[in-house]
This record gives sequence, structure tokens and C-alpha cells, in this order.
Amino acid sequence: AAETYKELEEVQIEQSDQQRVQSKADEDLFVLDTNRNESAASLKAAARAKNNKKGGGDDAASKKRKYEPSEKDMRQIKKVLEVHGQKGAIDLAEKGKAKLQQKRIVK
Repeated sequence: AAETYKELEEVQIEQSDQQRVQSKADEDLFVLDTNRNESAASLKAAARAKNNKKGGGDDAASKKRKYEPSEKDMRQIKKVLEVHGQKGAIDLAEKGKAKLQQKRIVK
């Protein structure tokens, strides 16, 4: 008897909740936020959209940046060219590349 009383009570609670919602007008249930507050997520989304428009597209070429050597890199390159010459610098680069390939094979 106690179980059926609890079941009956639960059913009545559910029905009263449904009636409470159904009896309200749509304007009371659904409120549009006209005073939009800026959240961190909305600010980030706006910034991303702005950057996408600025970038000119989402193709792979626009995402890749061209490598530009720094001033230090340029000084080192000039120094190697002065010491070894163009052919010597190319030989050094090929030796270094071969060494890296060898290290990759060993691992």
C-alpha cells in the first residue's frame, strides 16, 4: 500500500509540473536576451572570424608562412660562405643532411 501511495504521489507531482509549464504563456517561458553581455567565448569567436576574413582564405598556402632567416642566421650563412665558398657550403649541408638521415635510421 505504501508503494502505491508513493507512485500515486509521484504521478501527481509530475502532472502538476506539466500543468504549471503548460498554463504559462510562451512569452513567459521563452525570453530573448536583448542585452547581450560579451563573454570570453564570444569575444574569441569574434576575433577568430575577424582574423579569417583578414587572412584571405583557409587554403594551405595562406596558413604556411615563408621562412625568413634572422639577422644572426644571415651572418652565420655569410661566414660559412666566406670560409668554405659556395661548393664547400653545399658539401657541408649535404653531409649534415646525411648525418641526420643516419641518426633517423639508427633509431
